[in-house]
Amino acid sequence: DFYDIKDDFIHGTGLWSIYGNQDCKWELDSASTYTLPPPTYGNIMSVKSSQSGIPNSSIAYFNEIIFAPNSFYGYADINFDSDLKLESSSDTAFVEYSTDQGLNWITVWSKVGLSDRNDHVTQSLFEDVYLNPPDSIMLRLRVCMVDNTSWWAIDNFEVGFFIGMLSQHYVGNLHVSLTTDNKVQL
Repeated sequence: DFYDIKDDFIHGTGLWSIYGNQDCKWELDSASTYTLPPPTYGNIMSVKSSQSGIPNSSIAYFNEIIFAPNSFYGYADINFDSDLKLESSSDTAFVEYSTDQGLNWITVWSKVGLSDRNDHVTQSLFEDVYLNPPDSIMLRLRVCMVDNTSWWAIDNFEVGFFIGMLSQHYVGNLHVSLTTDNKVQL
C-alpha cells in the first residue's frame, strides 16, 4: 500500500514541533511574500534570521511516523516546495531523518551558503529496506543563519512511502519476496 502524508499549512503548523529563539524561529507566514512553485497559496512555514553577524538556529520536527510491526518498506521519500535564500557562506539549511527516535540523524538534503529559490525538492529517504525496517521515522528541518536577510520558506510538505507485509519463499539460491498486493521482489 502507498501512504502519503501532506501538510500545506492551511491549518497551521500543528504537525510540527518548533524550536528556536525569537531571532530565528519557524512560523506560519503568507505565501505571497516568497517565490515558490505553484500551487502555493495561503499559509506556508518559514524561518528568518532577524540579527546579522550572530549565528541563529531553528529546528522544526515533523510528527513521528510509526510503522506497523512486521511491515517492510519498498521506499520512502519527501517532497516540498522551497524558497531558500542564503546570503552568507555560513548560512545552512538541512533536511534530516532518524530511524532511532532522534539519537542519530541522516542528512538527505542540504545547502551551505547557496540559495535555492523557487524549487520543488524531491528526495529519497531510503529504498528497499526489507531485512531491517525501522519501527518509525522522524524528520526535521534545521537551519543556522548568520545574515539577517536570509530565509527559508516551505509549502506542500509531503512524505510518501510504500508499506506491505513480506511473505518469503526460497527456491534453491533464489530468494523471492511476495508483497500483500502480489508484487514479486527477486
